[in-house]
Amino acid sequence: MSKDRLIIFDTTLRDGEQSPGASMTQEEKIRIALMLEKMRVDVIEGGFPIASVGDFESVRAIARLVKDSTVCGLARALEKDIDRAAEAIKPANSGRIHTFIATSPIHMQNKLRMTPDQVVEQAVFAVKRARNYTDDVEFSCEDAGRSEFDFLCRVIEAAIAAGARTINIPDTVGYQIPSVFGDMVGRLIATIPNADQAIFSVHCHNDLGLAVGNSLAAVMQGARQVECTINGLGERAGNASLEEVVMAIRVRPDVFPVETRIDATHIVPTSRLVSSVTGFPVQPNKAIVGANAFAHESGIHQDGVLKHRETYEIMRAQDVGWSDNKIVLGKHSGRNAFKTRLQELNIELKSEEELNAAFSRFKDLADRKHDIFDEDLMVLMMDTRSAEDEVAYELISLHVCSTTGEAPEARVTLKVHDTEHTATAIGGGPVDAVYKAIESIVGESASLALYSVNNITSGTDAQGEVTVRLEKGGRIIHGHGADTDIVIASAKAYVDAWNKLAGQSLREHPQHHQGV
Repeated sequence: MSKDRLIIFDTTLRDGEQSPGASMTQEEKIRIALMLEKMRVDVIEGGFPIASVGDFESVRAIARLVKDSTVCGLARALEKDIDRAAEAIKPANSGRIHTFIATSPIHMQNKLRMTPDQVVEQAVFAVKRARNYTDDVEFSCEDAGRSEFDFLCRVIEAAIAAGARTINIPDTVGYQIPSVFGDMVGRLIATIPNADQAIFSVHCHNDLGLAVGNSLAAVMQGARQVECTINGLGERAGNASLEEVVMAIRVRPDVFPVETRIDATHIVPTSRLVSSVTGFPVQPNKAIVGANAFAHESGIHQDGVLKHRETYEIMRAQDVGWSDNKIVLGKHSGRNAFKTRLQELNIELKSEEELNAAFSRFKDLADRKHDIFDEDLMVLMMDTRSAEDEVAYELISLHVCSTTGEAPEARVTLKVHDTEHTATAIGGGPVDAVYKAIESIVGESASLALYSVNNITSGTDAQGEVTVRLEKGGRIIHGHGADTDIVIASAKAYVDAWNKLAGQSLREHPQHHQGV
């Protein structure tokens, strides 16, 4: 018996970026979008074009480069939003405009200050305007999870009649539970007269930890699109996790009447990329992509897996992108092996000069670290790509003296617009001293909202990955750095954040708008 196709709509680049501190550069968004395309994601929501010039340019660049996935831009039910989204997706082989308006009483009364009649009128206007640009229009009822059922039926019927071909039912605040939410979606499909003219979609938030459960419950009741993100990234507690939705459907074909076209072998590499770009580490016990997802410490479990894998594993680690052979390169590896492995990781270099620079950095790392893992390569290339951009500050040298019973002292030299500057500072610890010295050179200070250290691989020679989050003037920026010396990695992360503060144009964050 043939199964229905479940459309996977990824919103990592839009809703995922709305996590405080998760802002991405255009280059980073493009890299993630190309990985999503390689994974065979059906729809990639590239951003919120009206939010900023940067978001607009990112969506347009993704639309120009992505060929096999539909590229989507989000727009409120406003003329200027829709026109801007249409312009952004114009270069796409397949483009979609996703427009939305709130439908719950609390949102209509307190946020929109609109009557239900006005909301229906605005929804119809928005869908019709979007249809002037593309046949692929999606309409979302923001806060559908707390909306009145009869009004949902009314506004959805009107949106479909106006030309919407996808109807999205978001649980915007993570309020719903699976049995109730699934039933609601099923009732909507059964009740709305023209429901057969649209695909019903769900977009669930994870405030109660039920986003994946709610999404799958809706699929069982007829939803044929799920909106999700890599690693469950998103506002507040995040969104439904793409990897969990996809693998639940794949592992339980006896239960779900649908299948996806996702190439699951790219799930883990994409998860790593998103984690590195955003600075949000994946918890070790995270389903599918966590470091412990396929680890067995219990003697009983180990014995069972060794005798027959299926005793304690319901899927193969290799099927979602975990590698059997994690050690891939070393100091004796040549350029061709290095280049080939980068290509396998979907990291493309644009010129011979870029390859030479990257290979030089690889050799430098190999001199300090015996075995180079895929994770090392991905972090190495993150740093390389950052170095391609014009930067205000460059770390030249660092010397730290830390002695028992004495305050640590750091001497830092930065290149500031081609001129070297050196500063010395004392701090409560070596990293604190380094940061004070850097601030002395920069001439400014910022609030350090997050300082996170993670080992990229195992072993005493492992690289340390440092993420910092700075808050300054209402702006939130994260910096990233990696090195076998954790103090140097900390300095790199801090300098990276200051470069972003220096180079980033003032941008209104998408969170400042309403969203699904």
